[in-house]
Amino acid sequence: MDETRAGLTPDYESAFIRSLLESSGARVLNAFSDGERAFQKALKRRCGERAREYEVTDSSDVVCFFPSLSSEVVATAARRELQDPVALEAGHLQPINNRIGALKASRPYAGGGRPFVEDRLSAEWQRRNT
Repeated sequence: MDETRAGLTPDYESAFIRSLLESSGARVLNAFSDGERAFQKALKRRCGERAREYEVTDSSDVVCFFPSLSSEVVATAARRELQDPVALEAGHLQPINNRIGALKASRPYAGGGRPFVEDRLSAEWQRRNT
């Protein structure tokens, strides 16, 4: 899809989606051009004053909202390295395998959960607060 053709806003959101949302009563904010700083305010409120909005990236969002998919992508991309018998025997890969397994088992929407930012970021910000 060509994101530069007419009909799309400069912020790469489809105009018809925005109009549908707004006509149904939703208030639409764009995280890339957040003049009201809504995301930054929510981030500070939920994660503390040491939270940094610039640390929330597209990749951290993928890990946050789709952890199982993220684990599969990492495992697939590093398959050869993760199967290195020397590294496996030495135990060097165990922390990586543990993290991949934890991501694969993660269910952020279970029990009505509503993920906000990647747990790793939130934990780092909390450590900074102590």
